[in-house]
Amino acid sequence: MFLRIFFLSLFVTAFVDAKGLVEGGEVPMDKNSKDVKQFVEEIMRKYNNEISDPNYYVPIEVLKATEQMVAGSLIRIKLQIAKSNCKKIVSFIVHGNSRKNGHFEWSAFYFY
Repeated sequence: MFLRIFFLSLFVTAFVDAKGLVEGGEVPMDKNSKDVKQFVEEIMRKYNNEISDPNYYVPIEVLKATEQMVAGSLIRIKLQIAKSNCKKIVSFIVHGNSRKNGHFEWSAFYFY
């Protein structure tokens, strides 16, 4: 019995780092860190490009951010997002006027 407990404690000690976290386990990240903010920007850029909604979505709050060291770094970010009033599609009308002095006069109207 003593040997079982000894080997079990040895096994657990071998897989726990100095912070008391198990290797390969999730570690919380600072939600306000520069890295998390950059990841959120990239997530929102990709999300807005992939959805078919004509409006942009914006991040409201980072609810949870964790990092897990596996065969690299696995980062998980849970966000609260909301639909904005900004439209993705920018359309414009180019209107050509009559020819004056060998040149066309152009007017452009942009709608957002």
